[in-house]
Amino acid sequence: MSFRLVFLVPLTLALLTILALTACIAPAAARQRYTGQLAGCAAPMPATLVRQRDRFAFTPDNGALMLRGRITPDGHLAATLNTQPPGKPPYVLAVEGTIDGAAARLRYTTPRCAATGTLSPAN
Repeated sequence: MSFRLVFLVPLTLALLTILALTACIAPAAARQRYTGQLAGCAAPMPATLVRQRDRFAFTPDNGALMLRGRITPDGHLAATLNTQPPGKPPYVLAVEGTIDGAAARLRYTTPRCAATGTLSPAN
């Protein structure tokens, strides 16, 4: 019985170590980052979009607000964010457009203005 334990314990530890190392080095889902300018509101604004598989996060004016949404298989995307507190009229921010490996073509709208632009993949 102790003979089996002598071989099973080191073997088990070796297998657990290999599994742990494999989990650490396994590639995470690739993230694509797109950056650029949107024009159409008072002044051109910087914007960033990060894509991971069929989801994205869009940050207008590279600020604190983030619109999150899904990307359809044909590359269309859309998301909205209501920034108004409960009990007040909605103040909805929206982004829609298309995305592929070469660019993200977007239209960003707020109750005050609309901006359009093309974001390019960041290096």
